[in-house]
Amino acid sequence: MTLRSDANRVERAAVREVSFAELFGQPRSFRGRLVKIRGTIHRLQRVAAPPNQFNIEGYWQAWLEPQDGPASPIVVYFLNIPEGFPEGMNIREPVEVVGYFFKRWAYAATDTVRLAPLVMARQPIWRPDLP
Repeated sequence: MTLRSDANRVERAAVREVSFAELFGQPRSFRGRLVKIRGTIHRLQRVAAPPNQFNIEGYWQAWLEPQDGPASPIVVYFLNIPEGFPEGMNIREPVEVVGYFFKRWAYAATDTVRLAPLVMARQPIWRPDLP
């Protein structure tokens, strides 16, 4: 089986769509489980990975506003992004994500330290031709 066919199988899997509130409020229930979320990516940047046994040179860090609200972000790490996908600190791209919930991740916001659900996925499901 190839990596691409494995990725297609994950994207087609019967995965439960979850909300921000579920991931944030029940992290133990979802840790390590495959989840589906929909929303809008507002920030996407490439991050260099530290040396590792898998020879992964980097990954993409996305800040996703969940479709179901609130305005608090879900952080998603992608190994790849689709060809032509915009990147930067001020984008607006609707996506679906099928990935594994990892943990609540602490980040420095402008006013304090906050927590965001962290999901790891192969790549966003992006259909630029749809509204």
